[in-house]
Amino acid sequence: MINDKWDMNNLEGQLNKSIKLAHLKLAPEEKKTLLADLEKILGFVQIIKKAEEKGKVSVEGKAGFAEREFPQIQKRNALAEDVIEPFDNTEGLIKEIPQKKDNLIKVKKI
Repeated sequence: MINDKWDMNNLEGQLNKSIKLAHLKLAPEEKKTLLADLEKILGFVQIIKKAEEKGKVSVEGKAGFAEREFPQIQKRNALAEDVIEPFDNTEGLIKEIPQKKDNLIKVKKI
């Protein structure tokens, strides 16, 4: 299932290098699980590449899943200005607080 470019020994070697560079200590079971996950990921990437090559799917220039399924996302300006709106019902809010002292919320000491 691994791409022709990747063989199991090469993938395991790359994983070991990455673990060493990240100064991680993993149990052998964790390495096996991580290796299996990487193999699945690379297998999925291979499927996508084959589909692109056959012309069934073109990833570039197409809207992503979120943009296709939720077009309202495109219209939203993530960098809109923050607007400060006053909150008038502070007394009602304070009544709902279970533990308070002098109109302040009492919390556990950390």
